[in-house]
Amino acid sequence: MYRHLILVLILAGCALPPSSFTQPADIYHPVEYPLYFDAVQADLFWRCTTPEGGGVRIEGYALSSLRSNTPIYDFQVRLFARDAQGRILADRWTYGDRAMASRYEPIPFAISVPATGEGVHHELFYWFQYPGGGGNGGRGAQRGPGIVPAQAGLLPVSWTIQDVCDDRWRQKRGM
Repeated sequence: MYRHLILVLILAGCALPPSSFTQPADIYHPVEYPLYFDAVQADLFWRCTTPEGGGVRIEGYALSSLRSNTPIYDFQVRLFARDAQGRILADRWTYGDRAMASRYEPIPFAISVPATGEGVHHELFYWFQYPGGGGNGGRGAQRGPGIVPAQAGLLPVSWTIQDVCDDRWRQKRGM
């Protein structure tokens, strides 16, 4: 029975449409993705757009930081739309496009939330793991926004980028 389930999952994965991600010429200083966050073990690059129906769409990628030089695993993002009181009006989550650990290749992601009204700000929560010791002993107690538990020997990292489309996240050229 499990063999059939595995076969179905493999075939379903093959049917997914290819990513529209095009790797920038300079992956650590991409003009195409002007917003940037230094997550110590990983660098995040993205751009914000407004889809035809409104809302916010974020496309970008995570990349192992040159400082840490360690692969990142299980990269996930979650996008929130919040009102002025901090209430969640909409949220979505997704995995990065690359299932395997990546050290030197970008891990693309794209995520969007629908239009939710005036005065809304958007937050991008990210989660990934990197090699760094005993982790949580393989108990799987710490989880990202999805369903992947922390693995033994890997340390989880998460953070929320407030007002993710704000200019304060714009890259400083010549970094």
